[in-house]
Amino acid sequence: MSKNVSRLYFFRSLDGMCPDILLKRDEPLILGRGPVTRVKDSKVSRHQVRITWTDDGIFIKQLAENSSFLNTRPLKKNEKAELSENAVIHLVSNRFPFKLILKTDYIAAPPQNEAENNKNKDVPKKEVVEVKNSNTSLVKKVEGGGGGQWSFGLLQSMNNPQLKVLEKSDHVVIKDKFPKAEHHYLVLPLERIQNIASLKPEHVPLVKRMVTTGWELADKHPTHRFRLGFHAIPSMSQVHLHVISQDFNSDRLKTKKHWNSFTTEYFINPEIILDKLISKGKYVPISKVEGDELLKRDLECHICQHKPKNIVDLKKHLLTH
Repeated sequence: MSKNVSRLYFFRSLDGMCPDILLKRDEPLILGRGPVTRVKDSKVSRHQVRITWTDDGIFIKQLAENSSFLNTRPLKKNEKAELSENAVIHLVSNRFPFKLILKTDYIAAPPQNEAENNKNKDVPKKEVVEVKNSNTSLVKKVEGGGGGQWSFGLLQSMNNPQLKVLEKSDHVVIKDKFPKAEHHYLVLPLERIQNIASLKPEHVPLVKRMVTTGWELADKHPTHRFRLGFHAIPSMSQVHLHVISQDFNSDRLKTKKHWNSFTTEYFINPEIILDKLISKGKYVPISKVEGDELLKRDLECHICQHKPKNIVDLKKHLLTH
């Protein structure tokens, strides 16, 4: 298989607070408080650090008075240091981590004889959900025939006018019926896709559009911080992207499992899934045993690492932020 390969460097928010940020060669990148990083903390300067990529390498320069941290080492104002792949920058102490990621983007072309053979094969049939504008029962629409069984929970919600926020050509947004924060949305494709393990390389543009819609929703609530993510082992069958504000101020947030499903590695940054679809052709989820271990972790504040004794204590603590 032939590949056209190009090197791309990105900074990825390890908190999942913003989309990946592209580092362009010979174009300085400023990281700080603002719409690019979605950081709103006044302790972070609008011009916190400057990143440059030249023939000599990738370098960071500290611009602000408040130190940023390179792999746990504080940077002094005007200090310059070289960055290596997977280096982690905290814009301020223990806050807002960004990791330098090397992506290999490629276009894979099958051999000519394989392409010819594929022409003679039946085209896979896609099931798509017909979203209606009335609160009627769900209609299953199948392109080219076919069938299948699935759980109707989220699919029915896609047709509920009390939940539906907006509809686009290939995906819809609904309010989560059991929101775990003040603002909690779900972005769902119209195509019937059971879960993240069912995603294929052909779904990359769709997932990117879903992510774009998610950040557009977040922008409508400028006083709140948001994260986007997929659950590692979702309870509902139709693949869905969570768009959730980080206040977690909700009566529906009742258990350790609820909390850990949004604040541990159980909550997967969509950029990670896109990386795997592009580079490996699929995303392989963690096992149920691994998922259960993440959900059983001790409670820990997602902002300051405080360890409350129970969920009631945690919710009281969250009000202090």
